[in-house]
Amino acid sequence: MKDKIYEIEREASRQKQRTYVDPVSGYSVFTSYGLSKRADCCGCGCRHCPFGHREVPSERRMELRQSPWIEDAPSASTEFDVVSWSGGKDSFLALRRLQSEGHGSLMLMTTFDGRTEKVAHQEVTLSMIRKQARALKLPLLLIPLYSEFPYLTRIEHGLEVLSQNHSIRQLVFGDLHLEHIRSWREQELQPLMLKYEFVLQFPLWNANYLDLLNDLRKSKQECRITAIAHEGCREAIQLGDIFDDTLFRKLPSGVDQFGENGEFHTYVSLSGELGTD
Repeated sequence: MKDKIYEIEREASRQKQRTYVDPVSGYSVFTSYGLSKRADCCGCGCRHCPFGHREVPSERRMELRQSPWIEDAPSASTEFDVVSWSGGKDSFLALRRLQSEGHGSLMLMTTFDGRTEKVAHQEVTLSMIRKQARALKLPLLLIPLYSEFPYLTRIEHGLEVLSQNHSIRQLVFGDLHLEHIRSWREQELQPLMLKYEFVLQFPLWNANYLDLLNDLRKSKQECRITAIAHEGCREAIQLGDIFDDTLFRKLPSGVDQFGENGEFHTYVSLSGELGTD
């Protein structure tokens, strides 16, 4: 029934209806579209708050099922290239590639655990993601994940929220070379691509690692290890180590030097001005 309720709400918001009738209680409930007409979160813990319940006390916010929301979006309708953003080096380098190619309107998209406010596997918190978005001066689509809802259902919900006032040109991923990951995205996201009329983009696909490392160096940003899953990596590197040429060379044999198989994860601090060529 929970899935059904959220389907009803998404359709009502899609039709720009301010309320819908709850099929269980019979009560009239505000849609995310209706609530978006307010200036900000009211702090009441509304079921479909489009502001991330930002005015709800943090201890209570963790107990709520947050709907996806956008922070710092422009008021005017805009067509965006949306970058899947984990806070790590691959998504950062994918963003830099887009910027170097002159892509104008960019938005970050981050999925995170709605109960812990952490990005899965990365050991990166929502506050750290927000800090990056502010440094980049880019809007941020935030999609909380919950075990009771399928991943793709939540992604669709997030794109639905975005499409209420904007459109999507490309959905961008920082994948490097894993064919099964790319194939999964292309297959599973196909219905959403057709529905919202966007394409998938993989700007780093099969890029040379030394070139990527050089671009990371040019950015002048500090990139540190936040999680280590591979036992061999634990013997060579530590949490908090800077990901640079030295660390790249000391990784053990048999380990992907960019951690593409999940051997380790990173976070880019984005402090100060971003470097250019």
